[in-house]
Amino acid sequence: MNEALHRVFRHEYGRLVSHLTRVLGPAQVDLAEDALQEALCRASVLWPMKGVPDRPSAWLLAVARNHALDSLRRRATFRRKEAELIDLTEALSATSAVDPGVLGAVVQDDQLRMMFACCDPAIPADAQVAVLLKVLCGFSAAEIAQAFLSSVAAVEKRIARGKHALAASGALAEIGPAEVEARRPGVCQALYLLFNEGYMSGRSDGIRDEVCFEAMRLTAMLGERPATDHPMVRALLALMCFHSARLPARRDDQGHLVLLLDQDRATWDRDLIAQGFAHLQASQPEQHLSPFHVEALLSAQHILAPRPEDTDWAALEALYRKLLEMKPSPVVRLNLAVVIGKGHGPEAGLQALDAIRDLESYAYLHAARGELLAELGRVDEARAAWTRAIALCANPVEAACLTRRRDRLRRRPG
Repeated sequence: MNEALHRVFRHEYGRLVSHLTRVLGPAQVDLAEDALQEALCRASVLWPMKGVPDRPSAWLLAVARNHALDSLRRRATFRRKEAELIDLTEALSATSAVDPGVLGAVVQDDQLRMMFACCDPAIPADAQVAVLLKVLCGFSAAEIAQAFLSSVAAVEKRIARGKHALAASGALAEIGPAEVEARRPGVCQALYLLFNEGYMSGRSDGIRDEVCFEAMRLTAMLGERPATDHPMVRALLALMCFHSARLPARRDDQGHLVLLLDQDRATWDRDLIAQGFAHLQASQPEQHLSPFHVEALLSAQHILAPRPEDTDWAALEALYRKLLEMKPSPVVRLNLAVVIGKGHGPEAGLQALDAIRDLESYAYLHAARGELLAELGRVDEARAAWTRAIALCANPVEAACLTRRRDRLRRRPG
C-alpha cells in the first residue's frame, strides 16, 4: 500500500498541485500544496483499510479541494470573499467526478503552464528551478539542496523568494511564444535536475527509477506540443533515454551500484537507445547546439562502444572541452580530467585534477584521484583518497561502492 501511495504521489503530485494552483490562483500555491499533502495523509490512513480507490487521482483532488475550501472558509475574510468562493467551489467541483483519462487531459496543460510560470523572469534565476522542483515535483528542501550542492537553508530561502514572485504574478495566464522561448532553458534545467535526482538519489535507495521516468514523461510532454517542442527539448530527451537505457545494468544481483565501465552492456535497453538516437537526430545538433546536446553526444559515445576498451576517449575529451566552453564549472573540469586520465595516462589525469579549485569537499574529486593513484600503483595514497571520498559521500549506495573498490585494493599484494 505504501508503494501504491508513493507511486500516486510521484506521478500525480505536480499535476494536481498545478491544477489547484490555477483554480485557486498563484497567491494560494502554499494552500494548494497543503491541501494535497492533507489528501495524501488521509490516503495513507484510509487506503490500507478500505483499498485504493478506482480513481485515486480524482479521490485525492476531491479531498484536497474540500480541505482548500475549509481553509478559505475559516479565514476572517470569508464574507468579503463569499462570491469568489462560490465560483471557486463550482470550478473545483467540476473536476471531482471527471473520468481519470479526461482528468489527465485537463490537468496536463495546467502542469505545462505551471512549468513555465515557475520560470518567470520575475522569479530570481536561482529560485526558478528550486520552486519548480518543490511545487511541480513535490521535492523536499533537502532533496533540492543535494541537487544544487547547496544548504537546506539556502534552498528554503530560494523557494520562499520564488513563491513570493509566483504569487505576485496574479494568474497562470496562457504562456505565449515569447515567454516559452525565454523560459525554456529554465524548464529544461529543472527537468534535468529532476532526472539526476532519480539517477543517483541522495536517499538510501540510491537509484530511483520512477523519478527518472517521471522526468522523461514531463520532458516528453514538452516535445509532444508544437508550441513547446524545440531541439533543446529533444536533446534533453535523448540524454535521458541514453542514461535510462543503462538503468538495468547499474545494480548487480545484490543491489550494489555498478559503475559504467563495469556494466554488462548486453543488458542495456536497446529500445530506449533507439529512441535516444531518434531524439538526438531530431534535435538538429548541427544547428542548435546546447549543453544538453553535448551531454547527449557524450553519453552516445559510451553507448556506441561495444566494450569499455573500445571507448573513443579522444572524442570524449573534445566533447568535454566543448561543454566546458558552454558551461564552465569545476564539475565539468573534473569529468574532463577523468577522460584525460583514460586517454593520456593517469599522470596526465592527476595533473588535470590538481588544477581544479573549489571541489575539495566534493566526494567524486577524491574518488577520481583514488582511481588514478591506484592505476599508478600508489596504493597508500589511493586508499587515503578513497577514504576521504567515502567520508564526504552523501549517498550511502555510492559510499558502499567506493568502500568495495578501496577494500579490493587493500587485498592486492603490496
